[in-house]
Amino acid sequence: MKRFSKSNQGMTLVELLVSVAVLSILMTGAFALMRQAASYHAESSREVEIQNQLQTAFVQVSNLMIDANIGIEFDAGRERMISCHNDFYYVVEKHDTKLYVDQVNYTAGATTVDMKLQEARTYVMTPAENHLLSDRVATFLVDTSGQDEGYVVLAMRCTYNSRSAYLSQNVFLRNSDSGSTILAGGTHSVTLNAQPCPSDATIYYVDISSLVGKDIASIQMTGANTSAATVATLYQTGGGVNIDSVTSSTIASLCTSLGVSCTTNAEAVTFDPTISFSGNYMIITMNSANKPNQVIVTYKEPED
Repeated sequence: MKRFSKSNQGMTLVELLVSVAVLSILMTGAFALMRQAASYHAESSREVEIQNQLQTAFVQVSNLMIDANIGIEFDAGRERMISCHNDFYYVVEKHDTKLYVDQVNYTAGATTVDMKLQEARTYVMTPAENHLLSDRVATFLVDTSGQDEGYVVLAMRCTYNSRSAYLSQNVFLRNSDSGSTILAGGTHSVTLNAQPCPSDATIYYVDISSLVGKDIASIQMTGANTSAATVATLYQTGGGVNIDSVTSSTIASLCTSLGVSCTTNAEAVTFDPTISFSGNYMIITMNSANKPNQVIVTYKEPED
């Protein structure tokens, strides 16, 4: 009977090297799959996060507008929306990538629709974390041109790292009948930049050519230094006057006083009855305590 002897010989060096090579290939593949899975999970998490941010902010802003029974206005220059109700108003305002909301009650003196709208337009928001809707908003737009027909268009885009999500929808207004009669043809707000005059840096000008012929309801001026309040005198140039010709010494001959003054970072100056612009530029003179930054003009389209 043939006997088989048990071999005590171990793995050869070649076999060991081959085994290590095969194991390295398998582990490299496993690690690659793990990295891919982790990357996919991170991308999915970012996608879910940005979609949640967008949907939450979009729904919240929509709900603020649906029941507005006075009207909705949007200032694209400040990325700011007001939604006015009978007893209070909402202000939604974008600062960098953060979108804030504030609910404010009207003062006792705001007894008419015009007073309520004006009070909402001139409200200055102080952003606070307890008013934060979202901190990832890249775009915030409201198109109010369809308000007379009972809807506005809300558009919003949120970003998170390399991910981006966008949503634009009609928001139908439950109380559009009352709102449309107030804002139809109606009242608008525009933000204009103030620039130093080319020939005299001590005075400033604002291009108001787009507002010529419109009924100006109010003017509000912001200053570069928010802690300083400076009184400014407002003029307008005559038609066709070159802004390069206006200096502090030529104001009397080239400009006409609007008969009003504004204080930076204060409430708007209102006009009842409204005034109108006939020149191409508004001229602002003020002392050195502050300098104008922007001018917010509220106006009404002339009635047919």
